[in-house]
Amino acid sequence: MFTLAPTKMASGLPEVDFSSIENVLLRQKVESDWKEVERCLANHLHSSLITAAKNVAESLVLFALGGPPEKRTLDHAITELGERLRAKKRVRLPFEFLDYHLLSKLRILHGRTHSDRVVISGRLVDPEFALTVVADLVQVLSSVGLTRTVERRTYVGIRGEKR
Repeated sequence: MFTLAPTKMASGLPEVDFSSIENVLLRQKVESDWKEVERCLANHLHSSLITAAKNVAESLVLFALGGPPEKRTLDHAITELGERLRAKKRVRLPFEFLDYHLLSKLRILHGRTHSDRVVISGRLVDPEFALTVVADLVQVLSSVGLTRTVERRTYVGIRGEKR
């Protein structure tokens, strides 16, 4: 299968609200990373889109785990999140098991963008598959209450226009 035209999301992206992230630097980082997701999506930068989505996910997991900041890989952080969810321990965002699995998929897919993995697998990540990270990330953001809900659902298009 190959794509004749660049792929786009029909519904655009929801408005997000990261104001519940109290740490100003972390909030600024996740807001910047979200803008990068929008930019990569608008410009069909599929490999970079995966990295930008991974960066948003990483900030969300770091915030959810709380505690003093420490150097954690996304793999370790997601593993800790899964352990806490299984033990029904509190996390600062209401993640569900589906979110945990979507975050795990994103981590694995991000690993497939690294040069060594491309050479080992013998292929790049398909643009269509890369786009699935956006739907996954939107699902996670919605699940944990970081998308804005309004009477009429408002989406921001990939170029920033509201619909």
